[in-house]
Amino acid sequence: MVSRYPGGAFPGGLASMAVSIMRGADEAMREALADLAVRMAEHYQKIQLPRFGLINLNAPAIPPEELKGVKLCPLSKAYYVDGYEKRVSPLGQTYFWLTASDTSEVPMEQPEEGSDYYWLRRGYMTCTFLGDFIDYNRECGDTLAPFTEPEK
Repeated sequence: MVSRYPGGAFPGGLASMAVSIMRGADEAMREALADLAVRMAEHYQKIQLPRFGLINLNAPAIPPEELKGVKLCPLSKAYYVDGYEKRVSPLGQTYFWLTASDTSEVPMEQPEEGSDYYWLRRGYMTCTFLGDFIDYNRECGDTLAPFTEPEK
């Protein structure tokens, strides 16, 4: 799943695409998702999306014949309840891997009705068009007060 960071998008209106599949998918499901992703990439290559546009395509890990279609939907705001596994890279560096997923025993908040996770759990592929940096100055501006100088 993609975060809300549009850094992978290309400038000038050429969109990029993030493609992911839920854990446990087999080769047939990966091929079905890859086929759809290629067809979408070819389609959107001819269409100019908004600047910093990002197409987020996700699929559940179910057999292709059980797929119910593709849903256009917003990203879920649900979070995994933290679960991390300490690992060591081939270079000997320690890092932490998020172990949460729908198939793990790490719980996740309930996704909002109509969101990507909501539809993925019901057998649909999901597509969300993301882009443009969003500021939350209006909502969070007052919290910066301890760090700013009063106007003179």
